[in-house]
Amino acid sequence: MRLVHHPNVIQLKKVMATKTKIFLVMECVRGGELFAKVAKERLKEDLARKYFQQLINIVNYCHSHDVSHHD
Repeated sequence: MRLVHHPNVIQLKKVMATKTKIFLVMECVRGGELFAKVAKERLKEDLARKYFQQLINIVNYCHSHDVSHHD
């Protein structure tokens, strides 16, 4: 995550670990998770198009910078 610098990706600030847990300190972003918005109700077409465009932009960015992604 530290390799990806894109406006549509939350920045990883720090990684900390104990013997049993790993903690990721990430940029604070308002608005909640996209999944929660989609699961709650159907998005209007213009908003869905905006989110989809952001998603394909970041996937393209990752692929062009040899960065693997999970979701």
